[in-house]
Amino acid sequence: MSMRRHLDSLRRTIADSQLYRSLFRHEYADTPRNQLLEVTSNVFLHLHPVTLPRHALTVAYTFCLGGLTFFLFLVETITGVLLMFYYRPVPDYAYMDMKTLEYAVQFGIVLRNLHRWGAHLMVICVMLHMLRVFLTGSYGRRASSTGWSACSCWCSRCCSVLPATCCRGTSWRSGR
Repeated sequence: MSMRRHLDSLRRTIADSQLYRSLFRHEYADTPRNQLLEVTSNVFLHLHPVTLPRHALTVAYTFCLGGLTFFLFLVETITGVLLMFYYRPVPDYAYMDMKTLEYAVQFGIVLRNLHRWGAHLMVICVMLHMLRVFLTGSYGRRASSTGWSACSCWCSRCCSVLPATCCRGTSWRSGR
């Protein structure tokens, strides 16, 4: 019995600590209102919406494009930091640094190619992710009614192909 009392005391001590209360501000009760309060006031849980349709959780709906983009960003960051040790982006040294990286540094060409192909794949994943979000209407219901003007603004923001002034100060999400 003393072990159980000790565990209860430990649980109360942790639950009453300032760190725990700052991370988890609401008690969990199985009502929609309390679930909403718990998710929106939590540091980690607020990144996702409170409710999701069941079909939105399938891999065929999301294709894990957000996670792949984040993973490729991490690859870019790590390989970029490692390449900073060997490469100087100055015209006088750039060619020699690339040759040194290719022939003198062990796995140097693999590191360079991993950085290069990671950048290409990251751009492709970002574009596909934004296209999926746009086509599935994941950003809001009213934006889908704006039609081709929303599509042209989306292209200008994503691809930087069209000038960013095509919206003329209006919010393309709300159509105002």
